[in-house]
Amino acid sequence: MHARRLACFLLGLWLAGGLFMAWVATEGFHDVDRLLSHTNPTATLHYQPLGEDARPLMRFQASELNRYLFHNWENVQLAIGLAFFVLMLFWSHENKLVLLGILVLLLLTAAQRFLLSPEITALGRIIDFAAATENLQERNQFWIAHTAYAAVEVTKWVIALALTTRMVFSSKRSGRSRDARHKLDRVDKRDHGSVNG
Repeated sequence: MHARRLACFLLGLWLAGGLFMAWVATEGFHDVDRLLSHTNPTATLHYQPLGEDARPLMRFQASELNRYLFHNWENVQLAIGLAFFVLMLFWSHENKLVLLGILVLLLLTAAQRFLLSPEITALGRIIDFAAATENLQERNQFWIAHTAYAAVEVTKWVIALALTTRMVFSSKRSGRSRDARHKLDRVDKRDHGSVNG
């Protein structure tokens, strides 16, 4: 498999994983609303004694699941990014702009993993059971960090799409076998005939 094809596969995996995680993050909270609005008699018997506490408790469970999934997905992204960088550095003939793009993706992911996610997790746990009028400062800080995380994620998607487009539609050959074939073509053109002729 050529380096460029494997690189495009890794980028596709990265983009698909990001889109899947964005869907999971929103669906978890929608599931809570669906569960509470479409009453199942058996389920109702179990959570009805909780009364008004049922929704916050279920939303807390959805939040904790999201935190766990995003923590692990960020680790996977760092592994994919590192593999992608090593692949492009040692087994490809892509230019420095592609390598720079990969490094930016890695740095943005590291910022999410080690700066934004811990902040979002800590603030989220403070406001999970707080009333809408309580912990306003923490709530504002949470949404600022959450918006920053989303902005970084969109930036990563744009960079990954740009890298994919560059590699898919680039006329530059990559991989050792294609490079060898290119050199053979140059020998043929110099003799104005076939090597075997």
